[in-house]
Amino acid sequence: MNRRILYIHGLASCGTGNKSRALATYFGARNLIAPDLPMEPDRTAALLQRIVLEQEINLVVGSSLGGFHAVWLNRLRAIPTVLVNPAIRPWESLAPYVGKLTNWCSNETLELTAGHLGQLRTMAREPNPDAESYLVLLGDQDDILDHRETAARFSSFDVRICAGDDHRFGTFSDWLPAIDAFRAAHLPTSRTGTSP
Repeated sequence: MNRRILYIHGLASCGTGNKSRALATYFGARNLIAPDLPMEPDRTAALLQRIVLEQEINLVVGSSLGGFHAVWLNRLRAIPTVLVNPAIRPWESLAPYVGKLTNWCSNETLELTAGHLGQLRTMAREPNPDAESYLVLLGDQDDILDHRETAARFSSFDVRICAGDDHRFGTFSDWLPAIDAFRAAHLPTSRTGTSP
């Protein structure tokens, strides 16, 4: 079975956004799993858990709320993970957005509820520096999350502060070689490069 990359998108996004397309171009579409996630965090958790149990995943990339889900997922199986402007307390940072939202990809109307925030709170966990590996990419102009707080939370890991980048992290494609190097360094064999 091929080893694959799991991409976890953020709130009101999709599995075919800019970051997942960049990953598919660089690593090959057949090597990427990038599902559209439901609004309900418990359903998202069940879907991601099933993917990790059924697929041979050797890298997780999580963006924003997807980064929070990625940290939660590592409680099941520690997989090298890239976090892009990850949410660390989404039940707080997303509280101002409770209500109607528009999906970035489909323009579909979604609804974020207080119940969703409660589900997220129950999923919170601390990353384990003795068992888990993270490359954390933070834009210092993030207009939604405080990159300094996130950097402090992940200070035991490889944190890169990206000058001038905001929450959408428009320079993501520029970081693909670094992501590839991080992935290669954590492969269970000595093979390197972009092929799985």
